[in-house]
Amino acid sequence: MTDYLLSICIPTYNRAQIVYECVKNCLKIDSDAIEVVVNDNCSSDETKNLLATIQDKRFSYYSNSNNIGYQNLAVVLSKCKGKFALLMSDEDEVFNVDWNAVLKQLEEDNSTAVFQCEYFDEEEKRLVQGPEKVFEKDDAETYCFVLRRCLYAGALIVKKSILDSVWNRIDKQSFMWSTYPQCVLPLYCIKYGDFRKLEGLYVRRTERNNKGTIASINKGEEPYWSVGARLIQNEEWINLIFSMRLEEEKINKIFMEILIVNARQMVKYHGKLSSGNWKESPTFSSRRDIIERDLKVSKATWIRLFFKNKRILFLKEKELLERNGMTYHKDKSYRKRMWKEYQTLIIQLISRI
Repeated sequence: MTDYLLSICIPTYNRAQIVYECVKNCLKIDSDAIEVVVNDNCSSDETKNLLATIQDKRFSYYSNSNNIGYQNLAVVLSKCKGKFALLMSDEDEVFNVDWNAVLKQLEEDNSTAVFQCEYFDEEEKRLVQGPEKVFEKDDAETYCFVLRRCLYAGALIVKKSILDSVWNRIDKQSFMWSTYPQCVLPLYCIKYGDFRKLEGLYVRRTERNNKGTIASINKGEEPYWSVGARLIQNEEWINLIFSMRLEEEKINKIFMEILIVNARQMVKYHGKLSSGNWKESPTFSSRRDIIERDLKVSKATWIRLFFKNKRILFLKEKELLERNGMTYHKDKSYRKRMWKEYQTLIIQLISRI
């Protein structure tokens, strides 16, 4: 039996004052059905001492013995006691929440593995809306939706009993677990429950100190958002999905989605470069060396890279399936629809350069 209906889980690292304000904001909720859990990723600042001043039986503090990187986003969920666990960044806050409606939905729910809530940036621009329909468990469409959409830590609510059941099945040494645990975990969970929107819960970013670690690839040489890094991590997505041992039809659809996601990421990154919007982002500005390198890439090379990436991923997917006696892209109608989207992305890229 769980002690709480909802656990608000906050991973943190070296953001003492910001995480303190985040916790205080959450504890304003007048309900014993909610707890707040912080898992400190071995901070070297005053995080522990400052949080120790919070005297509330609904608050729990844990600390890792060493810094475990992005995996802390998921590890904090394993520390809670609620029926459901909301993952929030230490730089987030809840606001304008209809707690009666939220708690009623969570209390009555029997079929959901993962909820997604409304999530906004500092200027209250909506980053995540949440699914507009219920995505059924263990369905190819659901896996594809989660792969596309579960990239923000502040928008996810996971059912604790399902989380506990899948925890030991995830390869904690895998590249994607160390880079995108907030997406890997729901991918595993939706095999056992539906995916839907949690109505009435709103989370937004607040003060940002931009001191978080930027995930890198190839011994730190490539940040996760560069073209070279995207290719590597999309290959790793292929490996992870295949290791989940899903049916052939589902794997085919998800593999096609990975090709599209790769294309979207490349087109989006090129848009940042060509528009100059990268200057407004601390994430991109922190690796100006990579930005300046990629700005020098010729138009012809950009197009060649776009098709080269697709070809490499296609061959990787095809090889994995055929090696295991499966057929690649058996669902022709689905393949046709996805290639249409891919062609649209190609046009966007070419027209821009």
